[in-house]
Amino acid sequence: MPGELAAVVQLFEASLADVTFPDVDATRLRSLAAEVQRATSDVDRARDALAAAERAASAATDALRAAAQRGLAYARVFADADPARQPLRAALDEIGAMTAPASGKPAPSPTGKKRGRPRKVQPDPLFTIAPAETATSTGNARTE
Repeated sequence: MPGELAAVVQLFEASLADVTFPDVDATRLRSLAAEVQRATSDVDRARDALAAAERAASAATDALRAAAQRGLAYARVFADADPARQPLRAALDEIGAMTAPASGKPAPSPTGKKRGRPRKVQPDPLFTIAPAETATSTGNARTE
């Protein structure tokens, strides 16, 4: 119960115990305060039950995900064993794309090849070695 409400209840129980206002007196406030505490306890129990249910749902989802991934792996091996099962393999690849982990990276292609045009390789000017100048060509040669 908020502190200011507890203070009002306490005030009516001590200093205003003998005073009665329309619909407000120490007995009424005490009763309402008890109702607030019961409701708060109900909320706490409901939050605990919700947290337990969320943990159970998460564990069940993880178990289902692991079994589904295992099943997809078995089904891929089964589909790859016979070329006539190519439509099954296509369906498995489509499902696999939907169940791929949500990372920032795209799912790898089924063939294992990178898609798109290869990057153009340009030497980095910071790390290129300039041709070495000969000591005689710069005029800095020492003669002893």
